[in-house]
Amino acid sequence: LHILRIIRELLETEPTGNQTDIGEALRFLHNTLKKRTTAFILSDFLESSSFDNALSLVQSKHQIYGLRIEDDAEYHFENLGLIQLYNAEKGTFEWVNAKNEARKIQEIISANALASEKLFRKKGLGFAHLNAKESFVPILSKMFKG
Repeated sequence: LHILRIIRELLETEPTGNQTDIGEALRFLHNTLKKRTTAFILSDFLESSSFDNALSLVQSKHQIYGLRIEDDAEYHFENLGLIQLYNAEKGTFEWVNAKNEARKIQEIISANALASEKLFRKKGLGFAHLNAKESFVPILSKMFKG
């Protein structure tokens, strides 16, 4: 019952800002939870700021897993032509020629995902890629079975 309450609160919580700050979330976790716990970071890991130090701080007390949520649409939009994208962190709309920019955007997304995975692996922490359109159960089962 406790976990259901936590999930409900997470789903009902309205964000107070537009920027992602994993480091700040990790510091909050460290300062809030006094007993050892298992925590999952669910993110697209596209933020540009480093959370290496905060992750080191938290992993000294807690077991942390990184779960990158991916969507196929991140990689297959080159045939859309001129599209308007909303940058939630900047709060602005930008026009982008998907055909010309697709490779660059895909490289940025892939590089950020790889950098986050390397950071978790370097620290001996679990990390998995979850596709938004597929079941996460087999991936998480494999992750926890070792």
